Amino acid sequence: MWAIIFADLLSLRTAPQKVFQLTLQIMEVAMKEVK
Repeated sequence: MWAIIFADLLSLRTAPQKVFQLTLQIMEVAMKEVK
């Protein structure tokens, strides 16, 4: 899963807005995993 996320970050490094949205998604997943 994390490998896919890092690959997306690398491919989106020229699109800050999409990177920001992806970061929010990562935070949501992290919160769910904690619970």
